[in-house]
Amino acid sequence: MPRSAALKRDSAVTNGATHVIDPTDVDPVAAVKELSGGRGADFAFEVIGNAATVRQTVDSTRPGGTAVMVGVPKLGTDVSIPAMTVLEEKKIFGCVYGGASVRRDFPRLISLIEHGKLDVGTMVTKTMHLHEVNEAITAMQNGEVIRSVLVNS
Repeated sequence: MPRSAALKRDSAVTNGATHVIDPTDVDPVAAVKELSGGRGADFAFEVIGNAATVRQTVDSTRPGGTAVMVGVPKLGTDVSIPAMTVLEEKKIFGCVYGGASVRRDFPRLISLIEHGKLDVGTMVTKTMHLHEVNEAITAMQNGEVIRSVLVNS
C-alpha cells in the first residue's frame, strides 16, 4: 500500500471518519454498498479530481443520494454517467470552498479555530519555507501530504 494513501486514510480517521476503504484491496463501490446494507451512501465526496473516482463516487451513492465533486479534474476531462442515474434522482454537485461564502463564513471559521473548536492543525503534515514552494507543489501532486503550509522566515 502506498504510504501516501495510508497517510490520507489515517488522517480521515483522525478527523472523524468511521470507516475507510483501501481501493487496492476491495472494489470501493461494492465496499460502500456492503457497509450501507446494500443501499449506497447518502453523501459521497470525490476529492481527487479523477474521472474514474468521480464515477465510483456516483456509483457509490444511493438512489436519491448526493455525490459531491470536490477534486478539480484537468480541463477537458469528461465523466461518463449512466442515464439511470438521473432516473434514480441522484444529485451530483460541484463544490468550491465547501460551498462557503468567503466573506460570510471565513470569519466564523477563523473564530472557531481561534477558540479551539475547529482543529485544522491535524491536516497540516508539513511546514515548509516559501523558497521551497516547488517542493511543496511536488509533495502535493505526489500525494505525500495532507496539507503543506508555507512560511516566510
